[in-house]
Amino acid sequence: MTTYCRQQYTREIRCDVTVVYVLNGWSIAVARKRKVPGRMRYEPIGLSHDGDLIRCLTPAKTAEQLRKLKDEGYSVPDTAIQQLDDEWMPAT
Repeated sequence: MTTYCRQQYTREIRCDVTVVYVLNGWSIAVARKRKVPGRMRYEPIGLSHDGDLIRCLTPAKTAEQLRKLKDEGYSVPDTAIQQLDDEWMPAT
């Protein structure tokens, strides 16, 4: 199982998704809640894909879904999207 990013909330990293490759596809698990900065509690994110599990068959489709989630307001690291893009279109 390859992991591209995990849900985490630190001063340096904010990520609302976990992205993994499992067997024959990629899975994106979208968080239901995110940590309130400076506090020890979580609150609902309040966007349309909270708690969703999204399955994709290619790294390109996975990167596309992550861009859509990011545009909607979820915290998605650019590094995860770039890594998936690099898998789809390797350097020549």
